[in-house]
Amino acid sequence: LADVQSDLAAKDAAEELRKQEELIQEKIRQEKLKAKQRQALEKPAKKWLAKLDPLSSEGLWFEKFAESYPDKLAAAIDYLQTNS
Repeated sequence: LADVQSDLAAKDAAEELRKQEELIQEKIRQEKLKAKQRQALEKPAKKWLAKLDPLSSEGLWFEKFAESYPDKLAAAIDYLQTNS
């Protein structure tokens, strides 16, 4: 009986480890996909920033929006990603 319990515990531990590894791999895949999507938006975001009139209502709003980002490009990418 002890051997059976030990085998079941080992199988449960192996299954749990496999599930954790699958979750880690899925997270890595999702992060790579997100990075690829953000990279694809970099060029359009640069164009959008170049066209943005900083004194327009949208430009003023964007300045406030971008304050919480490390730079305006990151803010523009996030803004375009959210609105696409």
